[in-house]
Amino acid sequence: AEFKLTLGEAVCGVGSLCSLLPLKTNSENLNSREESMFPASFDYVRAHSPEEAVSLLQQHGSDARILAGGQSLIPAMRYRLAQPAVLVDINQMQGMNYLTQENGHLRIGALARDTDIEFSELIRKQYQLMTDVGHVVADPIVRFRGTVVGSLCHCDPSGDWTAAALAAHPRRPSPCLE
Repeated sequence: AEFKLTLGEAVCGVGSLCSLLPLKTNSENLNSREESMFPASFDYVRAHSPEEAVSLLQQHGSDARILAGGQSLIPAMRYRLAQPAVLVDINQMQGMNYLTQENGHLRIGALARDTDIEFSELIRKQYQLMTDVGHVVADPIVRFRGTVVGSLCHCDPSGDWTAAALAAHPRRPSPCLE
């Protein structure tokens, strides 16, 4: 079964727990830093199949967010710009990191990492713009964890994929590209 995700309804990503911890510089500003650096409390659920993820999203509605790479979502949560009540981790799902071409259109799975794009033979041969962007997205650590779909779902203004998608004129754009 194919995992279908409406871009306007979900944010994709998951990061390390280290990115959730505040930097404590001195005791004077500890309280204000804790308030601005710790995410609001949330429940964590690991989905093992697309059907389970969809069920959890339906159950929790707009209070839930998908976790895959987290390079956009986790910083937004840390500063409380995003406050989901439930995080649905899809990292254990098999077959969600695909890059395929069907009927002249590129399909990118929710778990396709930036490095998958960067080193893909299909992308290199057919989508030169994505190859060029794939080599310069953030730094190697972010490229190893980050997902193209997550960057587009989250409409990350600091994400390189949004600008590349605008330049490529995607058939089904993210809401932030409309």
